[in-house]
Amino acid sequence: MRIALCTEFPAQGDRVVGGVEQVARGLAAGFAARSGLEVHAVSFHAGLPAARRDEVAGVTVHRFPLPRRFGNVTLGAEERRLTRDALRGIAPDVVHPLGLGPKALGAADAGYPWVVSINGIQSNEARTVGGWKNGLRAWAFSRMEDESLRAARHVIVPNEQVRAMLGDRIGSSIVHQVENAVDESFFALPAGGEPGRIVCVGRLLPLKAPGDLVDAAAELARSGREFRIRFVGPADRPEFLDELRRKVRDLDLEGRVEFLGFLSDAELLAELRAASILAHPSLVEVAPLAVMQAMA
Repeated sequence: MRIALCTEFPAQGDRVVGGVEQVARGLAAGFAARSGLEVHAVSFHAGLPAARRDEVAGVTVHRFPLPRRFGNVTLGAEERRLTRDALRGIAPDVVHPLGLGPKALGAADAGYPWVVSINGIQSNEARTVGGWKNGLRAWAFSRMEDESLRAARHVIVPNEQVRAMLGDRIGSSIVHQVENAVDESFFALPAGGEPGRIVCVGRLLPLKAPGDLVDAAAELARSGREFRIRFVGPADRPEFLDELRRKVRDLDLEGRVEFLGFLSDAELLAELRAASILAHPSLVEVAPLAVMQAMA
């Protein structure tokens, strides 16, 4: 049986950015470990100079440059077309897009049986951030989400909250509730950690509200509390990281608040082992994997 995932897939095997890549890598590895399954992934990457194909831990990854021009205005037409064409080249028995939008629509166009997992509602995220550009993005995402849901026969949600958030938008699709998986390595970590050591895991984006946690750190400092906050995750925009570092300096929090950037799997486990608290100040979430990993 041949399975094709349409998803954000790690650019490198041990360089995982964000929850969707974590889920995709785990799902692909689980499929690849089963006999009789041939696993493919179709993935788009910003800055990739040309399309290429890799073999990663038993998974054939078809990588494409992420179309950048007029993506929202055209409702992801180029990404949708490339996804459709890639799937027709793979000829899978079943297609599994992780997320609504161009990849799901490309799966619908390809003509193979497919089921979509909802790992985020991008229109809600864009509306929350605000501004006219995000207003345009919210409109485009909403259109693509609705078209995806109309075309989908089977929809997987990670929890009842997501089902409720979508409401009538799901229409006649058959809904399956399947939680995102957490790797066993997180369950092996001992509880405890250093008192007052706080870790925040996630990409540094305005939507994730890291500045709110820095403001909270200033309140802790004024109250005389002992603490350390360590942000784990890359910054999509270097200028946003610069703003956060200026904020840390202005609030006299240097030495108490650190930005570690991307960490490997082993380094992330070490950070969680050493911490006693996970902080997740994000403004919008559906099923944050970082929280589930910390709970494990």
